[in-house]
Amino acid sequence: MADCEQWREAISAWLDGQCSPQEEKEVQAHLDACPACRAWAEQVEADRRSFISSLMGRQADISQDVMRRVSEMSVEPKEVAVPRRRPSFGLVELLVVLGICGVLAAVLFPVFSKAREKARQPSCLSNVRQLALATLQYAHDYDDVLPPAENWAELIQRYHGNTQILHCPSAIGSTGDSYALVSRWGGMPLKSITDPGNTIIIYEAENGQPAYRHNEGMNVGYADGHGKWIKKLPSDVAPITAIAPGAPDNNYGLRRRVRLAYDASCEVWVRSLQSAVVAAEQTFYDRGGFVLHSALEQGGVNAGQELHRSARVEGKVPTAEVGATINALAALGYVARREISGADMTDQYVTGSRAVTQTEEELGQVQHREAVARTAQKPALQEQTRAVRQQLGAAQDALFGVEREVALATITATLIERGPQAAVSAGQIGRAWSSFVHTAGHVGVVLVWVGLYGLFLTPVVVVVWVWRKRRAS
Repeated sequence: MADCEQWREAISAWLDGQCSPQEEKEVQAHLDACPACRAWAEQVEADRRSFISSLMGRQADISQDVMRRVSEMSVEPKEVAVPRRRPSFGLVELLVVLGICGVLAAVLFPVFSKAREKARQPSCLSNVRQLALATLQYAHDYDDVLPPAENWAELIQRYHGNTQILHCPSAIGSTGDSYALVSRWGGMPLKSITDPGNTIIIYEAENGQPAYRHNEGMNVGYADGHGKWIKKLPSDVAPITAIAPGAPDNNYGLRRRVRLAYDASCEVWVRSLQSAVVAAEQTFYDRGGFVLHSALEQGGVNAGQELHRSARVEGKVPTAEVGATINALAALGYVARREISGADMTDQYVTGSRAVTQTEEELGQVQHREAVARTAQKPALQEQTRAVRQQLGAAQDALFGVEREVALATITATLIERGPQAAVSAGQIGRAWSSFVHTAGHVGVVLVWVGLYGLFLTPVVVVVWVWRKRRAS
């Protein structure tokens, strides 16, 4: 009996299908051998079947009861109103985003422009160095004398052999040369430059005027051959005029050489009148000219509400030195006024030259007749000879006057003594105007970009807004 109790646990597992094949064989062998265990197993199997059949019938009844109750409780479903979803991106948000994009573009554009100019700056600096070295090579071949400022680019071309270096990569749209030789050093010997390492001889220019192309600065070349970028060109280098009139051998392709005469005047505000007068007189001498008149006037000029001392220096310089002389006078102070006027004297020169030639021929004929004439005729021929000689002298004087006007230019410099406060104010006005022009340029760039964005994006904004409106309705 005790063994049957132990087997019933295994028989129960066998009835539940939880035995291994080996265990099933052992349980089956025991049931065949033990009638008591076989009877117990049959009773347990009968009870299990009875329980399953009763449970399935109860489950059907429960299902029918639940479905009946659900059908009694069912009603007509009500339509639930779903709230309309508001568009998450409206016209105002779109305009704000576009405005932010436009402002960012306007702010970043100058940054990108500066980066681009910074990349072009080394190429321009290389051009300046090559031009400075070519200029020095020219001077070494011509008795250490620098080339003239008016045609230096043509004269040094055979020393560099590359016309591309005369054009700055940032000078877009410009057809002329991008660099210029300092006019005060044109045609001067190298020994006159006492400090070559700090003396600028080449600078960036546009139509003869300084050009600040690279991030509000320029590249310059020095008399020792090196170059660098500077923020501001010194006042003694930057000319107020780039005119170099009266080239001695320039006939512009004509049969006769053109004769040009120049007169110039300027008004300069200075702080010390006496030293400025001495410097102005020395300027005429340094440029190969001379002073005709120099006078100091006490309180002769009414500048505003105060009377200031003034001086007037008048002189003559070679016509080719007009521009350099005006620039040297401008370095004495603040240039309030300057004027350069020229005149074509070619017709007067040709007329005077022909008159002298014809008179000389007539005098030769009269002298020949006087030599072969009889004694009675000699007094009349001598009188005629004197008259022709007077005509020849007058013609020569007229021709000399034309030649003098062509060879020498008259320059009048008016020097006005202004106090330090007035000079500072003039400088402040110039700096304020430069700052205004610079700021206006940047504001103009911003306005242009904002206008372009508005022009191209307004139709897109309108289309998107109409589409959103129709979709919402």
